[in-house]
Amino acid sequence: FHTEKYESEVRVERVSAEQSVWVGDHEFRVVHPVIDQDHGDPNDNSLVLDSVIGGKRWLFTGDISAPIEREIVKRNRIGQKDVLKVAHHGSHTSTSEE
Repeated sequence: FHTEKYESEVRVERVSAEQSVWVGDHEFRVVHPVIDQDHGDPNDNSLVLDSVIGGKRWLFTGDISAPIEREIVKRNRIGQKDVLKVAHHGSHTSTSEE
């Protein structure tokens, strides 16, 4: 890895739930993590984003586990999605039937 090069050329911005990030003309709403909340496991601190792209509702779940998915569902009214990026590469510890 070329950490020094990346750190000098890439702007890092910390975001948390309820903020939005724009990439071109697409808005991504940050669903998780909640500011100042650390779940201990870096995967459970993954960025979860909600967006509408091409007229479809998308949810990008990072590498969160099933318990964090349930927490997000309780905390947010994320509604129905057309496309779900399954969490943690489809691992058995994530993306529950719920």
